[in-house]
Amino acid sequence: MRQLARAVGVLEIARRHLRHEPGHDALGRLPESARELLDQRGRLVAGGCGGGMRAGRRGRHVGSLSEDLYNGNLTGYLARRLDGRDGRGPMQAVVIGNFDGVHCGHRHLFETARSVSPRATLAAVTFEPLPAAVLRPEIPMGRLTPRAEREALLRSTCGVERVIELEPTPELLGLSPEAFISRLRGMLPFDLVIEGPDFRFGKGRSGDLATLRALGARDGFAVVEASPRVVTLSDGTETEARSSVARGLLAEGRVADAAIVFGRAYSLTCPTVRGDQRGRTIGWPTMNIDARGRILPADGVYAGRAALPDGTRAIAAISIGTKPTFGESPRTCEATLLGPDGAALPLAPDLYGLSLRLEFLSFIRPQARFDGLAALLAQMERDRAAILAAAGGDAAVEPPSTAVR
Repeated sequence: MRQLARAVGVLEIARRHLRHEPGHDALGRLPESARELLDQRGRLVAGGCGGGMRAGRRGRHVGSLSEDLYNGNLTGYLARRLDGRDGRGPMQAVVIGNFDGVHCGHRHLFETARSVSPRATLAAVTFEPLPAAVLRPEIPMGRLTPRAEREALLRSTCGVERVIELEPTPELLGLSPEAFISRLRGMLPFDLVIEGPDFRFGKGRSGDLATLRALGARDGFAVVEASPRVVTLSDGTETEARSSVARGLLAEGRVADAAIVFGRAYSLTCPTVRGDQRGRTIGWPTMNIDARGRILPADGVYAGRAALPDGTRAIAAISIGTKPTFGESPRTCEATLLGPDGAALPLAPDLYGLSLRLEFLSFIRPQARFDGLAALLAQMERDRAAILAAAGGDAAVEPPSTAVR
């Protein structure tokens, strides 16, 4: 198949096209967007819709969407789709992925889409449950973001206007790349696809960007390749923003570095459940959460923030582990809510079943076994000071009553 476009060629075509049609606002922005993509976001590439078009017949399609794509004129293609001359309605730009965690790498893809096509409707195509949970059901697959939170983050942080959720049935996962794209276009007739260089789709992950560009040539949609989003962690290490990277950092307790990948503090929003109620007897009343199905950071003590449905916010001393000082027990995640002065807030007896949101700010220390309650309490006082320092300036708001409800 004919090479459709090189980035430099796309920019040159953009300049020529602008000279002929200076009146279109979209055209006035596209060359700068394309240049930004070249300089900061990697290569700009286009699919085409030439299909069976022969070189000798090209003259019949001059000025059409087909010709724009066939010649690699991504700017011309976008301009014609944006100003509605083809009568096909609003332009649709789509990103396909799991979007677990909705991290800054995901946002980068949608920012790229908006840079290339400022007026397009942005859509996310995602899967529920994660395909890996269907393909390898014997391996527990925790989530960074549950279904509702993922959609909310896609809309609020990525500017997505439409979320299409596919169920990864064995039949869907067994589709060839060509059949998958055909089915997807039957649901959403998109004009532009934005993906990273390692994008894979179709049965056995057999489709890649080259496959996608070939399908664009057949079906009439453009493809933009966005370079990976690279972030710098607290130790100066550079890494691509990926869900797998975030999972690895959480497994090591590096919640502050995970926040760099996410672009926000990692959080859990889970129902509160009854614990052993030992904390209230030693001056550290705790709220336990049911975090089944979620990714927990490594065992240890963390500084964090807590939020209740009634708007109560507080500094949180979060503990994850098996409480070895009191004998081994099932792994739990519990939090003590602290006032601005560090005093533990009293808890009402009817808190169970409420939705508690915990944000993890920094790792304080690993879990440890202490020789008796006195040694544990002494360490908890040191933890309190470290947590207040880590969450400094994040004032707690106590509710009107004397007990958190």
